[in-house]
Amino acid sequence: MSTSAPFLSMQRMSKHFGGVRALDEVDLEARSSEVLALVGENGAGKSTLMNLLGGVVLADQGSMAIEGAPYAPKNPRDALRVGISFIHQELTLSPSLTVAENIYIGGYPKRMGLVDHRRIDRDAESILARLGVEVDARAPVRELSIGDQQLVEIARALSNDVRLIIFDEPTSSLSVAERDLLFAVIRGLRDDGTAVIYISHFMREIFEISDRISVMRDGRNVGTLQTAEANVEQVIRMMVGKELEGAITRETPPKHEEAVRVSGLSRDGYLEDVSFVLHRGEILGIWGLLGSGRSELARAVFGLDPVERGEVMVDGVHQVRLSPTAATRAGIGYVPENRRADGLVLDMNVRENITMASLRQVTRGPFGWLIRSKEEQMARHQMDRMGIVASGTEHKVDNLSGGNQQKVVLGKWLALRPDVYILDEPTRGVDVGAKDEIQRTIVAVAEAGASVLLISSEMEEILRLSDRILIMRRGEIVREVLPGEASQEQLLKYGTGGI
Repeated sequence: MSTSAPFLSMQRMSKHFGGVRALDEVDLEARSSEVLALVGENGAGKSTLMNLLGGVVLADQGSMAIEGAPYAPKNPRDALRVGISFIHQELTLSPSLTVAENIYIGGYPKRMGLVDHRRIDRDAESILARLGVEVDARAPVRELSIGDQQLVEIARALSNDVRLIIFDEPTSSLSVAERDLLFAVIRGLRDDGTAVIYISHFMREIFEISDRISVMRDGRNVGTLQTAEANVEQVIRMMVGKELEGAITRETPPKHEEAVRVSGLSRDGYLEDVSFVLHRGEILGIWGLLGSGRSELARAVFGLDPVERGEVMVDGVHQVRLSPTAATRAGIGYVPENRRADGLVLDMNVRENITMASLRQVTRGPFGWLIRSKEEQMARHQMDRMGIVASGTEHKVDNLSGGNQQKVVLGKWLALRPDVYILDEPTRGVDVGAKDEIQRTIVAVAEAGASVLLISSEMEEILRLSDRILIMRRGEIVREVLPGEASQEQLLKYGTGGI
């Protein structure tokens, strides 16, 4: 590990988005010939800090330096010029181009005014050999595995004389063998003098690959540890920072009757033999880190994503064809993770969005004539019930705040009154007041006898609302715990493979 001056120095970096403080005077150093792990819960500020480093967003306060020289990127090109490159979880390759063409895309060498394909292939092979990667430079990228595609991304970074490379959750879609090969490449980069920042939720990986660990919480860097002198429990305590209150007291306990039974649900690369039972009146929490498969599970049960194997039974009836229409008819409602993309029609008003899942209740006759008065009554009832702040039912949804948009999505399914609610991140991006209202509504529908599959990345929310908690990792359910017997530390340990 290098003891020289840092390659990168970030001092007192601060950033606000509207009234939200994303970063609060963060200091960070990355050194050549070192792997620095950057860890923290979702929303801790890791991505914002890296976006400042990459010139994606501009800082409100603070300064950066590269090898002691001031560095103030205004766009990603500025970062590339000083040798900073990012390997994102979502790959950015062009599937139809060859490996070599992807490595040199945007800067093809030419000969006599034409692209020199021979040189591209030769230089690409040289870079791949440096990485110890056995990939055909002439092969189309679409023919490669995800792991090999990621190595091509790294090769592309090296073609630009990279001096600092940032890996953001790089192993979430990799097999064990692909992960081991990636780690060998990262160690090779470190040994060649490259500075590496490695972002991951998986504790075992952090302790296996890093030299130092910087921990972020609530927009701050709360400490940096030498990996060799740290342990999993210490890092998790720094990430969490406080003890949680107990779970919310339920007046009506869930029944033992089955509402939904999921058996062996599998989708290659996303879900692996997922099985569980959801009881009537139960809030069943599904918790896992980014890439654990929690959202993929919700989408599969509701029929949005295909599955290769497994079945879903609702009230003992086998759902032969999993589709949103079949799920809705079976009495399942679904609040998606991305409300703007999947939960709302932004150009429509509040009334139209709330009633779109319940049109049978507000129409009549063989041609489905809309009864405007019933539609208006249903919309106003849900607006009052959810405390939606809007000028009226004609208010365009796109102009509502994030919290009120989320309430509209919930109101849409509350109007339908399904027997089962699948809620994926139901309080993401909402303020404290809206979060409390939504959480109380979740408990209320369970008290009334509905079943809730609650998916959340927030450990506090999962522990406070759930009757049982299933922990997912890499597409599998790895543990079942009871909230009264669980802690944030335990969730993180099981979710990261720390024990």
